[in-house]
Amino acid sequence: MSGKEKERSRTKGGGRFLCMWLMRAVCAGALIWLSLEGMRYAAAFDRSRGLCVVRLSQEVSAEKIRAMREDWEAENEEEPFPAVFWQEQKGVRIRNEAWNRDVSVTELLVCGSSGLLFPGQAFLAAEDTAGCLIDRETSWQLFGDASAVGSMVEFEGETYQVCGVLQESAPVFVHTAQEDGAFSCLALREGKGQNLWDRLQSKSGLSGRRSVCFQWDWRWLKSEGAAGEKIREILYGENNVLEIRYLEQIAAMAAAIAAATVAAFAVVLTWKREGSSAGI
Repeated sequence: MSGKEKERSRTKGGGRFLCMWLMRAVCAGALIWLSLEGMRYAAAFDRSRGLCVVRLSQEVSAEKIRAMREDWEAENEEEPFPAVFWQEQKGVRIRNEAWNRDVSVTELLVCGSSGLLFPGQAFLAAEDTAGCLIDRETSWQLFGDASAVGSMVEFEGETYQVCGVLQESAPVFVHTAQEDGAFSCLALREGKGQNLWDRLQSKSGLSGRRSVCFQWDWRWLKSEGAAGEKIREILYGENNVLEIRYLEQIAAMAAAIAAATVAAFAVVLTWKREGSSAGI
């Protein structure tokens, strides 16, 4: 082999070696990033763990909910009322009067503390009828600030102070019911060995069906009626904010796991290819 041919061979081999290590570095970086993303979504899902969402058969008045809460707290002195009721209305508009800006959001009228709906985030106390919560995108559109806590928004002739900004993908406006209101959704947190929904049904005469349950054991797939009907409702029905969050987190985790698996396979493949090339 001539000197030129040897030089070309060395150059070709060096280029192949560099390309192989570059591919491996890219795949490894992608694997690390995807793993971190999966962990982030898993942590967000874990904050909601044990949270069950129920679609009630009949709307419940705020007056009945308050009586229910008082009865519960009288019987369970050290245990706060474990549920929050809410009514959802899509496509309402809230306004920043000072800047002449308005935006379309989903209104969540809440009876009870909103902390159950948004675990680990800002919340409104059950008695706070002057405050509200909005999401980051809505905050940015109305005030040019992703965290406009303390700002004022107008809704249906009433003024509310922003008490917190939520990390939600859906545009939301959360405020507490005053004296009236009717509610069709219920969220409650169930721990291991507890069935608070059954207790509420037996004590208060509520009826309804679980919509989703944030559980690692995929308990949401188990239906009190027909499982197929429940799954169709969740995937194709008129989803509420918590159902949307649940489906997004499940889809995001599944996508991250699948992509991380592909990246790990690519790392192994490039490693083996280099080993095969070295052995030739």
